[in-house]
Amino acid sequence: MASVKQSRAKKGGEMGKNGEFYPGGKFLPSTRLPKQTPGSKTFRVSKTLLVPGVLVDSRTWEGFGSIFNTISLFVVVGEDGKASRKFPVGHIAIQSHFSSEAAFETLLLAYNNGARWYSLSEIGVEHA
Repeated sequence: MASVKQSRAKKGGEMGKNGEFYPGGKFLPSTRLPKQTPGSKTFRVSKTLLVPGVLVDSRTWEGFGSIFNTISLFVVVGEDGKASRKFPVGHIAIQSHFSSEAAFETLLLAYNNGARWYSLSEIGVEHA
């Protein structure tokens, strides 16, 4: 394995390959790429599906889950905006996602009554 010798800035400082100044004794960059700073890292925005076709910033609702985002794979939404089951009671898809059939029913009923968020600590959802 070849070792790469990293050079240091001369006494008094010098410009690196990336065009930035380095004080004397500091390691010089080996590429022309700019320095990475904590501010230069990309910031990911968390979005969640609130109702069909509407994404919202979920960080605003920390500690809460979007009801529709949680039940969307298991329901069909009619023209009136009401959700109805896609699978029969006791179906394996619902059993593997929710801690109980009652948890799914609670979310479905809440969504149809106008609620859009639920407390993550209140309802047993395995993969919210």
